[in-house]
Amino acid sequence: MKNIKFLWVVLFAFLIQFTAISQGTLSLKINEVMVNNDSTLVDSYGNRSGWIEIFNPNYYSANLEGMYLTNDTTNKTKYSITKNDPSTAIPSRGFYVFFADNKPYRGTQHLNFTLFESDYVALYDADGKNLIDILDLPAEIKQLRDKTYGRIVDGGEECGVLSRYTPNNPNDWVVRSSKSQEIAKIDPTGVGMIIISMAVVFLCLVLIFILLKVFQLISIYGLSFKMFSKKTTGSKEPVATGDTLESPSKTRGETSGEVIAAIGMALYYYANQFHDEESEVITIDHTRRSYSPWGNKHLVMKKSTLKPRN
Repeated sequence: MKNIKFLWVVLFAFLIQFTAISQGTLSLKINEVMVNNDSTLVDSYGNRSGWIEIFNPNYYSANLEGMYLTNDTTNKTKYSITKNDPSTAIPSRGFYVFFADNKPYRGTQHLNFTLFESDYVALYDADGKNLIDILDLPAEIKQLRDKTYGRIVDGGEECGVLSRYTPNNPNDWVVRSSKSQEIAKIDPTGVGMIIISMAVVFLCLVLIFILLKVFQLISIYGLSFKMFSKKTTGSKEPVATGDTLESPSKTRGETSGEVIAAIGMALYYYANQFHDEESEVITIDHTRRSYSPWGNKHLVMKKSTLKPRN
């Protein structure tokens, strides 16, 4: 019993799908036709020829396989659309283009007739009897170069010479004006544009002024903060070690007192011309102490054992 119900559901779904596909193919439209193609659409072989555009107005795909295109009332099945080409499946609201170049050996898109010899183009169903759509071609369209004849609105009933050829695109295109043209319509005198421009410049100047003030405040408060931090975290006082206080000058790598005394003594003897005949040589013993040596009396000048010069 369950198997029978399942078969009925499958059969019902198949019928619905078949009906939708049938209705989809029956609603296909010959949407746009160009007879005299002088400088527009080119086929895959690099040639230009007349072309026919088929439009699928449905919101589901429809397949052209097995259907017929013709330009002869006595031969409804003049060109048979192949059943082995997946490209013939037109997507929802999509298009398919055939080239009327009388060269069917070049592929599915190439018909076995041209449009110069045609007064109409017709699309027949796969049975070869049921007419799906027909589009009459006026004589004037054959004289116009790069002009198409078709439906003013895609899939609509009203037809005419279109102002622009649109293969694989909607026929009811809208000319979009540029931004400058739209502004010109809104403000033809240009007063509004002047006011907006001046307002933008004024706002930019105000913004620059505010930024400069902010940077100035940041620099002032930043400098004050640095000065405050230097006062609070300044150099520490010399630390006493033992009985004496370490001289800050030594920590900076300056000249010691012993060296200064030696230099001063040498300059004194040089100024008094005592360096030519010297009976004695004065030396200073440099001792490393943890205290200052200048207050100790045991560090005195010593006589040198060197003999004086002759």
